[in-house]
Amino acid sequence: MKIIIFLALFIGITYTLNLNPVIGILTIPSDEDYTEYPASKYSYFAASYVKYVESSGARVLPIPYEADEATLDRYFSQINGLLLTGGTLALETESGPSKYLQTVTYLLNKVVKANQQGDIFPLFAICLGHQTLHFILSNKDYDILSPTFGMIRVNKKLTFTDKSSTMLLDLKAPILKQIEIDNQIYFNTNWGVNPSYYQTHSELDNFFKSVALFSDAKGTVYIAASEGRKYPIFSIAFHPEKPIFEFKTLSQHQFESVQFGRNLINQFTQIARENNHSLKDSNSVIFKYNPIQLESASFAQIYFFKLGELNI
Repeated sequence: MKIIIFLALFIGITYTLNLNPVIGILTIPSDEDYTEYPASKYSYFAASYVKYVESSGARVLPIPYEADEATLDRYFSQINGLLLTGGTLALETESGPSKYLQTVTYLLNKVVKANQQGDIFPLFAICLGHQTLHFILSNKDYDILSPTFGMIRVNKKLTFTDKSSTMLLDLKAPILKQIEIDNQIYFNTNWGVNPSYYQTHSELDNFFKSVALFSDAKGTVYIAASEGRKYPIFSIAFHPEKPIFEFKTLSQHQFESVQFGRNLINQFTQIARENNHSLKDSNSVIFKYNPIQLESASFAQIYFFKLGELNI
């Protein structure tokens, strides 16, 4: 009888999961290197982020960083998780917070509020996204972002500080060990968050727990990965998508780095399946857009969007 009850409960839980998760990827202003697609007219993200999400069994909905709050509300109600990409931009401008910073701040508040109300909603922040979250959560303390040395297009090892993290579930010990002894994790950043700031900024320490660290070329230690203490928020300083999908960079494609990156997105998407936000129009997902190949870009393919083009 106990076995029958257990099976019934298990089946009930399984069927409440959302089997058609949709992950929103926030665009960022076009890079100055892409002269054919100026930031005054275009936003973008690399196609590898799309492939990364799709590899976990989810669809992608591109979200325009320039959208107003009412539009962002519509997007949020129709996605099951949010991914913030890497990239280069100024978080603050002479006139105040950049539009990207304003949008991330608004969406972060929505993520936190949703989870507080029992609506499980995960967020995955990579590189620029990682920096932006820490900047916001430190009450916009510029000192929270310290310059790194020798961290442009390099592969590094990680030191894990919490192997029980949700981010690392299902990874076998030999993979974690190899990540700790071999330079397999791809970084491309000028900025890092020193773990000491978690002690000096209680708002950060209350929000995040450290999962992994890395050292730059001068031996200075920085946060490589953090996870929300109360909320399903993954924040990482490296690029887990590149070992799997980018071949124009120096990212490593060993078994361990590929499996490590795949596990991160799989854990994130599995959490996204726990909410029932529903996409109203399947034609709004990424399939209707075509990525572009640029000889000068470090990405294999890029999605560009005209400002104002994206809407639901």
